[in-house]
Amino acid sequence: MSNSTIHRNYFHPMKTKPLLILSLLANVGLAVAFAYFASTRPPSGARAAAGSTALENKTAPGGMKPRAVHITNLVAKSFNWLTVESPDYKEYIANLRSIGCPEETIRDIIIADVNKLFEDRKKALKKPEKAFKFWETGMQGMMGGMMDPEAIAAQQALAGEKKALIRELLGIDYQEKINLMEAFNPFERMLDFLPTGKQNKIMEIYQKMQAEQVSAFKNGAPDEVDIKKMQEAQKDLEKQIAGILTPEEFEKYQLTLSQTAMGMRMTMDGFGPSEQEFRDLFKVQKAFDDQFGLTGMSGDQGEQKKRADAETARQEQMKTILGDQRYADYQRDTDYQFKALSKVADRQGLPKESAIKVWDMKAIAEQAANRVRSDSSLNQEQRQAALQAVRAETERSISTVLGDDGFGSYKKQNGAWWLNGISGQPVNSAPPPQPTVIANP
Repeated sequence: MSNSTIHRNYFHPMKTKPLLILSLLANVGLAVAFAYFASTRPPSGARAAAGSTALENKTAPGGMKPRAVHITNLVAKSFNWLTVESPDYKEYIANLRSIGCPEETIRDIIIADVNKLFEDRKKALKKPEKAFKFWETGMQGMMGGMMDPEAIAAQQALAGEKKALIRELLGIDYQEKINLMEAFNPFERMLDFLPTGKQNKIMEIYQKMQAEQVSAFKNGAPDEVDIKKMQEAQKDLEKQIAGILTPEEFEKYQLTLSQTAMGMRMTMDGFGPSEQEFRDLFKVQKAFDDQFGLTGMSGDQGEQKKRADAETARQEQMKTILGDQRYADYQRDTDYQFKALSKVADRQGLPKESAIKVWDMKAIAEQAANRVRSDSSLNQEQRQAALQAVRAETERSISTVLGDDGFGSYKKQNGAWWLNGISGQPVNSAPPPQPTVIANP
């Protein structure tokens, strides 16, 4: 911050100052004025008539003349706001000190004024918000598109500027509480299709739901019984919300904030469904989730068989919706192993097509390995040598696409564990399990 004149966001003082400032100064002025008049007030019975400039020169009992007391408005003028207000912060502070304003009060006034100034500047930084698209996938879809790195950096820079200004003006290191939810609260934007009153009611229902679900985690990770209770609570939440929304609003709410929609946006990251594809897939997935839940935690063999059959039917429905090619893309892009491979390629600055090439190499290598294993003309030694050759050729091809560093990173992250299976060697470590997404409200 330079030593040049620091200007405030200055308009008409009586319109821009908080009531706190006016109240503080008014109280100071009244107190001083009261003390002044009390010390100079003549005895009762010898007061000036209203509006006169001096007492009449009359002789009081005992031959003594009362002293003349001139009633002026000097005190009022001393505390007129215009004598204190200034568009320059430093002059403004000096004026406050000149009327005897306590330092603590000056700090409160200046900090409140600076906060107001920077709050206006923060609002000016905000970009025009785009409508939330419920079919957008990944973390941006999960968080309602609120994680804008440029906007966050600009707000941090503004906070540093405000802190520096207060340090220059008041000589104190101002510490402000950081509101983490200010930058990461997606609900307002995700529910912008609803009037404010209905948004508030939904948030109240969510808060109550969250408080009840905390008990499921009090003894560590929830078990099957806890999960079932949470799923029942989720159904009750949707029933309550359906009661305050129109059918059209409730459909949009489910596409936006239901556990099914949140889970789909996370698992389909990279697939990039269209709005209509998301809508159609959501209907199939929601029906499945409503019947079996999101986790599949059940030790009952009959229930597991029923779920497996329903899963096969769900996949067939999805294939019908998407068509053969898009369904193949969906299977690849939602596979946990492909996601890991895509991340490696992205970190190497490579396009998604590079990850797809390696993924296709995996399929070709596995098919070749199966042919070798089924070839009855080979003995054990020949079969092992052939499998090793398939693996070696596959590794050379992957290195060509990802580069040596990329392939090394791929192996280090346990993404290339499948190569051990191709060569017939024991798998040193099991493939990482695909996580189950439980989208808490």
